[in-house]
Amino acid sequence: MADSSSTQDLILDAAERLFARQGFAATTIKQIGKEAAVNPALLYYYYDSKETLYRAMLQRILGQLLARGVDAIERASSHADRIRAFVRAQARLLGEHPHFPQLLVRELVDHQAAHAEQAITNTAAGAFRRLCEVIEAGQRDGAFRKSLDPRFTAISIIAQVAYFAIARPAVGLLLGHGTSGPPRAVSDEFYVHAEEFALAALMEGRST
Repeated sequence: MADSSSTQDLILDAAERLFARQGFAATTIKQIGKEAAVNPALLYYYYDSKETLYRAMLQRILGQLLARGVDAIERASSHADRIRAFVRAQARLLGEHPHFPQLLVRELVDHQAAHAEQAITNTAAGAFRRLCEVIEAGQRDGAFRKSLDPRFTAISIIAQVAYFAIARPAVGLLLGHGTSGPPRAVSDEFYVHAEEFALAALMEGRST
């Protein structure tokens, strides 16, 4: 029998798929239990309501973004490598949670981030602040342009990978791969481009 943590992962994985595909309102606890191959009654042992489960699912993904982003930054040895490491960590996370971009768009459009507000404040904001600190440190050391606002720069860095994932069907059409999106190799090429594009913006004319 699966232990508690693995059972919760099965539930959260199933919830992630269904909430992304159907939205919050249309998804039921019974459907999630069936998708996870878990007795729906067991879901209430871990989560007292559908909303609690939904928030836990968002918290798990955004919490992973914070942990992996910060860990990747701390392991890197230069300002440029910290930017690269953060982009790679973000790309890997979205690769492991392919339904998350659709899920997040639904949450933002349908609920104006009402369910995700705490998770964004507690976790995603932490990763954002750490990325800002990396940019500020690079500016102080003369590695990055001082004229850039670190906050806006951090948003631009995050947005490259986020948009590529969110707009995957459109990106697939633009690149000639159809609405299923670009293949893995092309996605990997883009993520390398995103790293270099961000660094080019940060380093060009860095004396100003």
